[in-house]
Amino acid sequence: MNARRWLAAGSLIVACLLGGSLVRGDIYFSPGGGTETRLINEINLCRRTLDCAVFNISSSAVARAIVAAKNRGVTVRVVSDYSQWQSSSSQVNYLRSNGVQVHILGSTSPYQLMHDKYAVFDNARMETGSYNWTVSANTTNYENADFMSDAATVTAYEGNFNRLWALAHR
Repeated sequence: MNARRWLAAGSLIVACLLGGSLVRGDIYFSPGGGTETRLINEINLCRRTLDCAVFNISSSAVARAIVAAKNRGVTVRVVSDYSQWQSSSSQVNYLRSNGVQVHILGSTSPYQLMHDKYAVFDNARMETGSYNWTVSANTTNYENADFMSDAATVTAYEGNFNRLWALAHR
């Protein structure tokens, strides 16, 4: 079975497991596909909550948008990977120094990597895919991001985020 058929079959299985129909979101590809711009726009649209489970954040533009959301009263929570947050390019310390709640999950937890890459915006919209929130994901890597608002999918991801948040440490 070729990769396209595997992807289609996997998407159908996920949709069935979530109890809904397959809902296509807005799909972006990088490099050069506008993914970072769309992500920042979604963050800027947040009014109540922003929950982010991201392996690595090195994009200062995305980090500034997250801090701006927090500064306008959005409840922001970020879970990131232990092996990444201490790297020199990580924006996690910038987020923390600006009052963003960040929990770290990784080598001190029962799991090795927190390798998720998704965000839930106002419990109504979300983004997921291979897209790391990094400079290289935006400029050189081949990545994908799917932005969607299917209620069942958003609820499933928000539930997973709450589980990761509880497992992670500050």
